[in-house]
Amino acid sequence: MDNDFDANEFMEDGEVETLIMTDEDGNEVEYVIIDTVEHNGGTFLLVVEMNHVEDDEADAILLKQVGEDEANYSYEEPTDEEFEEIARLLNENSDEYDIEL
Repeated sequence: MDNDFDANEFMEDGEVETLIMTDEDGNEVEYVIIDTVEHNGGTFLLVVEMNHVEDDEADAILLKQVGEDEANYSYEEPTDEEFEEIARLLNENSDEYDIEL
């Protein structure tokens, strides 16, 4: 996915909303949440690694939020069907980025 956006567009109260996850090597990686979509009872997040947020060609990641409450959320890759549907919705709702299928 390519993104072309101004990080200031995604700030709430002067701060960027972020998410910290652990990669397969055990390193913590911080992501900026670019957009969220509620669809069919699920929440999906479009994120970009914080270190690449200013890069116009940065790859974004689409994640599905899983869990009962905020303290217990985890994230997984959406199914192919979910990805295609959410990508379509994101492309329709914003011209700040372009999600390539």
